[in-house]
Formats: sequence, structure tokens, C-alpha cells
Amino acid sequence: MFYDQIDKEQEIIIYRDFLFKDFVITFNKFFTIPKNLSFSHSYFKWTDPLYQDMMINFLRVLVPRHYHDNEVIYDELEEIDEITFVEKGSYYVGYDINKEKKMKLHFPPGNVIGAVNCIFMKKSSYIYQCKFSINGYAISRNDW
Repeated sequence: MFYDQIDKEQEIIIYRDFLFKDFVITFNKFFTIPKNLSFSHSYFKWTDPLYQDMMINFLRVLVPRHYHDNEVIYDELEEIDEITFVEKGSYYVGYDINKEKKMKLHFPPGNVIGAVNCIFMKKSSYIYQCKFSINGYAISRNDW
């Protein structure tokens, strides 16, 4: 692969500062990992080789996702096998009672869909429906 021939610093610049710049900024809170639990402000950073490898490997397997206005992303009892990071757009979470949808919660950009379900291999208990066109990235359970 072409990227295998690039030195580590250039690879980080390409992934962090170019290809996934908006993603890294938007989802920074999800990748803030404590380094030493004895210190309250000790976190892994892009300067740490272990963190660099983890993030580059993670970013390499992300797949773009796009959902249109009012599109159902996941329905009740549907199996969720990927985590979707919503970079732009927003979505509702609701349920179905007597064949009538009740959309109760609204989530803005910077949130994820399906993390708990995917990690614990649980079917969806709710309906996830796009409110405004969503652009984001997903990582499949098979890519971990």
C-alpha cells in the first residue's frame, strides 16, 4: 500500500490533519483516554506512539455513511453491527406503539448511533431516524 511507504510523521499529518481532520475534532471526547489514573490530567496524545498506532488503525477502517432526511437508520429489533459517528446532520430516537411512530429524543452532530448495541451484540430497542441529512463514518464490529 502507498501509505506503508510514508514515514510515520507524514502518515499522521495525512490522517489527522487532512483526511479526518473534522472527524478528529468532532469526536475528540471519544478518544480522550486517561494515561495514568493517579493523575487527573494525564491523557494519551498524538505524540504517544501507542496512541498514534491505535488512531491510525481506527481511522483506516472507517467507512463513510450518508442518510437522507426522514430515512430510518435502524428499526426496532434490528441487529446493529456497526457504530455510526454522526459528523453532520441530526437524528431522532423513538419507538413504535400501535403502528404509530413516536420520535422522542433528538441528537445533534457529534453523537454516535449503535455503540452499546454493537459492543454488546444487542438488537435495537428503538427506532433511529434521520432528521436532517446525516454525513458521518461507521466502523463495523468485524473491523475491531
